[in-house]
Amino acid sequence: MENNVAGIHQNDELIVNESGQVTPVTPEHDRYIINRLGYKIEVKNERGEWLDRITIVDDNGSATHIHGLADLATKDEDLNYVLTSMINRALFVYLPTTVKDYLLALNIFVKEFNNADESVDKTIENVLTKAASGHYANQLTIRRSVTVMKHLVGYLVAYEHPNLEIDRAQELAGARVGDPQNNYAKLFLMDDSYGPFTREEMGVIQAALDDDDLAMPLECRVISQLCFEWGLRPIQISLLKEDDFHYNPQSDIYWLNVPRVKQKHRNRRSQFKKRLLSNRLGQLIQQMIDGNAWIKTYYGVNDMPLFQRRFSRYLNEDNGLIKVNDTNVLNPHRPKYGTEKDSFSFHVNTFTVNRRMHELEAYLPLSPRTGNPFNITAYRFRYTLGTASVTQGMTAEEVAERLDHSGTTTVKHYFKNTEELWEVIQEATTSRMEQGHFVAKFMTKEPEGKNIYSVDITERTTFTSVGKCHKGSACHLEPAVACYSCSEFKPNENLEGHKRAKSVIIEARSRSQSQSSVGEIQHIFDDALVGVEAAIIHVEKAGDVVGIYDCKPKDIKIGSIIPTLELGHSDE
Repeated sequence: MENNVAGIHQNDELIVNESGQVTPVTPEHDRYIINRLGYKIEVKNERGEWLDRITIVDDNGSATHIHGLADLATKDEDLNYVLTSMINRALFVYLPTTVKDYLLALNIFVKEFNNADESVDKTIENVLTKAASGHYANQLTIRRSVTVMKHLVGYLVAYEHPNLEIDRAQELAGARVGDPQNNYAKLFLMDDSYGPFTREEMGVIQAALDDDDLAMPLECRVISQLCFEWGLRPIQISLLKEDDFHYNPQSDIYWLNVPRVKQKHRNRRSQFKKRLLSNRLGQLIQQMIDGNAWIKTYYGVNDMPLFQRRFSRYLNEDNGLIKVNDTNVLNPHRPKYGTEKDSFSFHVNTFTVNRRMHELEAYLPLSPRTGNPFNITAYRFRYTLGTASVTQGMTAEEVAERLDHSGTTTVKHYFKNTEELWEVIQEATTSRMEQGHFVAKFMTKEPEGKNIYSVDITERTTFTSVGKCHKGSACHLEPAVACYSCSEFKPNENLEGHKRAKSVIIEARSRSQSQSSVGEIQHIFDDALVGVEAAIIHVEKAGDVVGIYDCKPKDIKIGSIIPTLELGHSDE
């Protein structure tokens, strides 16, 4: 008998295959969700089962992969219904990385429930107990688990789960789990690797950013300078578009409209803060935009991000047209962005922003504070800006505005112990590591072309030559006292001269202490004593002295980081 089913028939409700088997089809509105950022995400297959992997893209060019949704099932069907509601809401409401953390916490609960064969309320209590006892190594997991368990209690009450009494629910919802993290101020305002930079460290960083002779990638220089001037968060840098950059030729003013990221809006780019830029930074940004103009033409996308993926291009010999050398640098998830949001696929994510900022470390000497390579992060610049703002006398409202906070609560840690903490940090530089490690920024071994100083510096009390400086008589600062803390000064190997200068500095310092109590004046003498002591050590133990530039990595050629962007060249 002839089969009356011709091929495969499909409608909105079922699928009939060649053998006549009928499979129900889950409606599209149940298979896809439109999340907070407006992206259409497929979360279930045609049979209504959670996909093994869900990919959620973001406006910053990133993609978050969610695994294990199919494992969020228990033997309790009422509980499964609650869990499904929680998952659907999380996918709709939260940003991608938060969704991943949220579902991880649910996975912890489900495994505990299935393995322990306990009641729902007892399982929630077990998760909270483990979080309180530090059972979970990741602190984010601890905090997220507590939050999600309390959300779960609320859902169980709302859906009237039969095995959870209201008194027990109130008890669990009121549970408190202490956060074992070090307090914010202790961790971030005193740490020499993750806390704010000192004045001297900022000076070294700024000198490198201003040095056009360094073959530093332009995006690295611009990102670092943006953080230097405004302490921007990586996500803000990631979301910037070229259209956010402005210049007024009449007033010669550059500025950026920086997107705010701590606001609970559906669109990442719904609110902005106007940030004035230095002329040098504005010119660098314009140079970067001009250099990326060909990318807009090549891909036919006008609404491009300020910081883009690193494309390599070359001139096609056959037709003389520009060709992209490696198409793999395009976002592999670009189709998921859709037509309206296609330009967001060209953005670089926060990991890339951080990586490009870390490139600055290759062009810096060792830190004059620690004797170790710099650890450059966006948040270290934020902490520096926040702390400096307080020491400049700004109010909490002014600091919050400067750091783009909605209120003053989140900047109070800058005020609580700032005066004492900042004093500790700055005083640490008066006993800098050149005394322990014999490292000083003025002991550098620069190229010979930069190391020719024609003017002798003579200490005016003992009339002893102590070194050379290209400033010569043009410098208005007092020799010996000022020279030993000046980056332009090159001490000689006259041991006796340095010892005499040390005596003069000590005498001047003692005289100043009896006449003034101003800390800043004393700081000048402290720096000078550190410097002259380093100069003495430099002469006595020349073989043991390491200058902060001695361990500086060699300049990285631009081609070793990014394929050449010059026409007429390829990567070969």
